[in-house]
Amino acid sequence: MKKINLYLTDLQHRELKDKAHHDDISMSELVREAIDEYLTPKSKKGEIDPFSDPLFKAIGTMKSGEPDFSVDHDKYLYDDPYD
Repeated sequence: MKKINLYLTDLQHRELKDKAHHDDISMSELVREAIDEYLTPKSKKGEIDPFSDPLFKAIGTMKSGEPDFSVDHDKYLYDDPYD
């Protein structure tokens, strides 16, 4: 492991200390867990990353000519508004 210095606000320090005490772990362990959570890709957490979806790239590339298409797309695509 590597040792680092970290500056926290008084509020961050107090809440980190309280949470570590509540979870019965050290503040360092809590910080490591938070960093791991932050750095873990969403795909490994079971969450969908919209940027990895190929259809995401299609957003904004087509024009329907209807000013409310993005809101009322069901009406235009299925002729069945909101049902």
